[in-house]
Amino acid sequence: MTFTSGATVTSGGVGIANVSISGGTISGTISTTQVPYGTALDTVGGDSDFTYDDTTDTLSVPNIDFGSGSTHQLTSTTVAGATGASFTLDTFDGTVYRSVKYFVQITNATSGEYQSSELLAVHNGVNLYITAFANVYTGANLLGSFSASYAAGTGTLTFVPSAPLNTFNVKIAKIMTGL
Repeated sequence: MTFTSGATVTSGGVGIANVSISGGTISGTISTTQVPYGTALDTVGGDSDFTYDDTTDTLSVPNIDFGSGSTHQLTSTTVAGATGASFTLDTFDGTVYRSVKYFVQITNATSGEYQSSELLAVHNGVNLYITAFANVYTGANLLGSFSASYAAGTGTLTFVPSAPLNTFNVKIAKIMTGL
């Protein structure tokens, strides 16, 4: 911002709501690399992907690119009501991303048990390698295991439940890193 001669800025307390500007003129522009907050109710820069619930102070951000050219991305996925011997939890574009870190929360809606797992995956353009290095569960055993595959430039994360006739709800947060 540019303040011309005679412009004064005073603060009547904490926060932007208590700042007053008087005298002179003020001019300026927002740089293209900056995002204005509040251009629409409960959004950042008018982008509805960034939602803020002021009742619970929760900022929801389903997809964020960090760095240039999508070198890092944070995203989330939900798989609800899945059953069967195995089912796909996630896919990602292997022509853009080399590695993925998953945080997986599994609910066995039939038994009321839960599992939380942390996984790392990396591909070499032919195979997808995955390891579960942290598992926490509320029942006597894990609710299931994970497998991974890579084909036609797509990485796939699959869940293999221990009780395939049960109903599962799965929430995933993942961080992907580019090639």
